[in-house]
Amino acid sequence: MKSPKLTYAITLTAALLIPALVVPSISFADDNTPAVGQKAHGKHKDRLEAGLARLKAELKITEKQESAWQGYAHAIKEQRTAFWQERKEMRAEKSNLTAPERMDHRLEFHKKQEVYLEKTSVALKKLYHELTPEQREIFNKAEQAHEKRMADKMREMREMKKNQE
Repeated sequence: MKSPKLTYAITLTAALLIPALVVPSISFADDNTPAVGQKAHGKHKDRLEAGLARLKAELKITEKQESAWQGYAHAIKEQRTAFWQERKEMRAEKSNLTAPERMDHRLEFHKKQEVYLEKTSVALKKLYHELTPEQREIFNKAEQAHEKRMADKMREMREMKKNQE
């Protein structure tokens, strides 16, 4: 049986790696390149911009909704940029650290990401409040599709890791 702390750590990690509630309809791997763990961060900004543009077009954001959209897009970009930068720094430092130091780094990383996710959640809720029922339906479907893609990628990664062992 998993301890509550382990369950929380797994849940938080999944929330950070699978930003399903924060980045609906944004595929970080449209060209079938694995997004997590294989230098996809070099292209993540372009993919993020393209995904946001696609979602905005699908939603048909009006002038009245533009301010809420911009707040949402800014929060997403800020969170994802920080995620990739911090992850890159963590990997660079990892080999020089002891196991307890690496754990402390991971914990600090997750704490920082939680702050970004909270900001993104606020921006998402403001945008969602401005959307029409039809737009909300589109947004919800896009989020669900993104969640499925990310879950599939996580399964693929686990399988690849299992096969390497």
